[in-house]
Amino acid sequence: MDVSAALALLAIEAAYAEPAAWLLSSAHFRNDLWLLRDLAALDLIRGELADRPVVLEEELDRLRPLDTATLGAVPAVKVIFGPGTCVVNPLPGEREEASR
Repeated sequence: MDVSAALALLAIEAAYAEPAAWLLSSAHFRNDLWLLRDLAALDLIRGELADRPVVLEEELDRLRPLDTATLGAVPAVKVIFGPGTCVVNPLPGEREEASR
């Protein structure tokens, strides 16, 4: 499932206030991953993480512009640092510096 499909799934589920989590297979992430509406949903899957990365709904827009190599590295980093790890927007100027 690509980011657009994940956003569509979340849009459908937006009417529900309770935490939600989905186990997805992703070619971009080269792995199964958990997509969570928010960190409250982590309690739903804590026993089923099994070294799968956790992606939060709020991260999807930040993942979209990443190149394939960087996107492929995100799951491994998230597994190492844990389910609370979040992809953030770079500070102004950092993206240009990193690409040099």
